[in-house]
Amino acid sequence: MGVLTASIMLSFALGTFAANHAIVIGISDYKDRSIEDLRYAAADARAVREALIALCEVPDENIELLVGRSATKRNIEAAFTRVSQLDKPEDTVFLYYSGHGSFVRDADGDEADGDHLDETLLPYDAVRGREDTQIIDDIFGYWISRLDSRSVIVLLDACHSGGHGKGVSAEDIPAKGGGDSLVKDIFTDPNAKPGRGVLAACGSGEKAFESLDLEHGVFTYFLLQGLQFKQADATGDGAVTLGELARFVEDQVTTWGLETALPQRPSLEAPTATDVIVVPSSASKDVALTFGARGPVDLWEAALTGIASVAIPGWGQLLNGETGKALLHLGGYAATFLVSMRHPTALAVSCLLWSAFSGWDAYTTRRDLP
Repeated sequence: MGVLTASIMLSFALGTFAANHAIVIGISDYKDRSIEDLRYAAADARAVREALIALCEVPDENIELLVGRSATKRNIEAAFTRVSQLDKPEDTVFLYYSGHGSFVRDADGDEADGDHLDETLLPYDAVRGREDTQIIDDIFGYWISRLDSRSVIVLLDACHSGGHGKGVSAEDIPAKGGGDSLVKDIFTDPNAKPGRGVLAACGSGEKAFESLDLEHGVFTYFLLQGLQFKQADATGDGAVTLGELARFVEDQVTTWGLETALPQRPSLEAPTATDVIVVPSSASKDVALTFGARGPVDLWEAALTGIASVAIPGWGQLLNGETGKALLHLGGYAATFLVSMRHPTALAVSCLLWSAFSGWDAYTTRRDLP
């Protein structure tokens, strides 16, 4: 069935007076329990948001971030409406979507390949089998057509091939063949403007995978790699264009697919947008993304990891009457827990140090026993 993790970014400036805007969407857990949860979609969205701020010069206040329960169909449409009221022709708008995709029967006969199916994106409150709860490609294209910006970059970590990827089966609807895609449908809208580009995670009939090793959606992982340190800058002019970014991501994801025997080849549809600037030359080449591979650490993961390596030894020392050491452990756990919510590396390093301290303390205590 269809897998759709759509990456939608809206926001990169071409001129001094241009403003950057973005809509960033990531959904890992769905309200409908029959829709399989994803591992990294929400974290991917947060990582893309950081990249937009740090590398693409998108102001934080200009980013509509919709993650998890906030990413309802109503809220997504409202985000498009707000951006359409703010963006100007000289602006660049980035749309990033990561989540499930599917397809429904074509109601208006506009599908180019004649298979009578519309591709869809699944918001948080989507219900399996109810197309009115999904975002049909025609509607998505219409929302984009309302934007005044001459440059709109749409990033979709998604597919409609079915199977083990970011997709949901639609009951009684056969799997799609090649030929048509949501990428192309965005450009079939009669109100579509030039300067719009869509970079999708895979081609028609392929799957968009998540990777335990990369701890990301595969497409998003290499997208971030291309932005970080301007690795996608093929010409060496200090800027990264959509065309350069697409070639970098296509090469990296295709190589990953060959190495893992999980074929996935991103596709770019951007007739007039390949030269749109994604990372400007004015951005620093030395910026490193602090989210690392995973994005922010989950609250419970941070809490349980800290309890296991720091808090439990602290309570043991408190019960043993070693108040000073106990306070050191427990205070360290509280500080580490707070910091780790933004900087996941701090959790691992701190837990390692505290565990080493606990081992040293146990050794010296045993040595001092008669």
